[in-house]
Amino acid sequence: MHAILPKKRSSTIKKTRRKQLVAKNPKRDARAQRAPPINLQRLTTLDSYKRIVAKICTEATAEPENGLESVAILFDMVDRKGGGTDELKEYVSRLALRSLVAVAVHLMPRISYELLVDDDEDSVEYAGQRKIAELKNEKGTKNSSNKSRKVVTSTSNLVATEQLISKRTAELRDRLVGHCQKHLLTDPMLIVPLVARLAAADVRPNVPLLKLCVECCNCNDEALVEECLKSLSEVLNQYSISDLDKVIKVIYKDTNVNLNVIRLVNSIPLAKRQHSFNIMGDNAKTSNTHVESILSHVIAFYLRILAQSSGDRLDECLIGLARFGALVNETLQTEILNRMKAIIQSATSLNPSTHVRVIQAAASLSRVLQAQSHWIVQELSRMVQNTAQFLCQGQVMHERKELQFSMPCHSWNVVRTIQMVTSQATCQGVSSELESLVHLVQGVLSLCLVCDTAISRALLREVSKVIDRVPTVEAVVDRDGMVFSVLSKRATSYWELALLTSHYDNNIVAASKALIHQGSGATLTHTKKNDTSRSVTGDIAGCGIDVHELILVPESDMFAQYEHVR
Repeated sequence: MHAILPKKRSSTIKKTRRKQLVAKNPKRDARAQRAPPINLQRLTTLDSYKRIVAKICTEATAEPENGLESVAILFDMVDRKGGGTDELKEYVSRLALRSLVAVAVHLMPRISYELLVDDDEDSVEYAGQRKIAELKNEKGTKNSSNKSRKVVTSTSNLVATEQLISKRTAELRDRLVGHCQKHLLTDPMLIVPLVARLAAADVRPNVPLLKLCVECCNCNDEALVEECLKSLSEVLNQYSISDLDKVIKVIYKDTNVNLNVIRLVNSIPLAKRQHSFNIMGDNAKTSNTHVESILSHVIAFYLRILAQSSGDRLDECLIGLARFGALVNETLQTEILNRMKAIIQSATSLNPSTHVRVIQAAASLSRVLQAQSHWIVQELSRMVQNTAQFLCQGQVMHERKELQFSMPCHSWNVVRTIQMVTSQATCQGVSSELESLVHLVQGVLSLCLVCDTAISRALLREVSKVIDRVPTVEAVVDRDGMVFSVLSKRATSYWELALLTSHYDNNIVAASKALIHQGSGATLTHTKKNDTSRSVTGDIAGCGIDVHELILVPESDMFAQYEHVR
């Protein structure tokens, strides 16, 4: 019979295995030997640089608590401190910078901002709390004390590790932001995409990084600007209401802000963000405080732009004032409305687009305040008389035989403004502004003679609505017209409507006859033309057909499809 040997314990087997390994490698110490320092001056080939870069990036992403110490070597490569030719150093510098940004983007979502303790008082307080927790854990029975001590030790080690990773990642990000800020003007093609990546990867607002991203939006390359705008859009969409408060302060600290950045801020659904913040269980007073702070900074910035700027930025600011102005208190709304009134009345020559935007924003705030809109109707009536050239904005594309409209379509901005102002004026008491309303109707009917068919149909519908709501205005389409006083001239638009009855569009002819003979009984319907697909517009497919036919269609075929109307 074979003798049964006793089983060896696992601890004995491990000790035996360790002795065997030590016997094979007698020079190897139990302590881990550190890798020798890297001498960049000895690197003279691209492959050697790539191996070092790949090794450092792998260690930094796999074990950031230890590997992030080696990223200093990559910064030395960025500063061209290695060996080789100047061309090799330049290439390696770009490679190392991109690799550093890749490491930072990978680790930045892991930053725990709650663990980043900057002040010494906070660190002392944290150490004191940890000491108190350890003293409490020493009380009680011996077994429970041992178990709790193990849990606290493991938990504290994890917290310390995450705190170390967060601190080193934040230092890496800040160092990259400083480098990008320093070299932005010298090499924007390299720096701007890297800044966009860093801004999109940060989970909490970082003031220097946001400033740099907003600054990058002012570069001349549209493709680079688009990358930064995309990152800012992602940032604004993911931040909470409290983070938005910090972001808006950074974006609107300076007046030199890109037009598209203002457009991004105007698209923020502030009321929805506040509602989401309250649903999360946070304090409603806190959310109200953040919203008030955001609105104060936004309105202050827009009012500064109103005082010193013009052009597209002013148009976007007016859109923002109309949108965010409805959320502020009544006193501030009145102040904004007075500023807009001063702009219109003091300006000698306003851009038609700006003129339309100011009136539109003023009408929107006036509706919220339920204020009198007499001066708004007067300004709109004056603007309509000089806006015919402004409505012709189509660009002829001869190669594709199309008419390309720019964005936004100014024609429909004018129509929307007229809709807003006439709706408000007819809903309020119009006895004091009846004359201004009549002049506005006259101007709109005169505009129908020269503008595009689609615009004319929309304007005639608005005239019909005004007559329905204020029957007194019906006399303006009479042959005899209206007389307001002995000194004033007779106001009539009968002859404009008579000309419109000869229009080639059936809807306009029917509407014009109905306005002449039936007054407020006119009702217009939408009908699509057969060749609306030939025009390319932003708001409606049929806009620009008349201009398309006058310019691009052969003269012999211009009125062939309308011969049955004659």
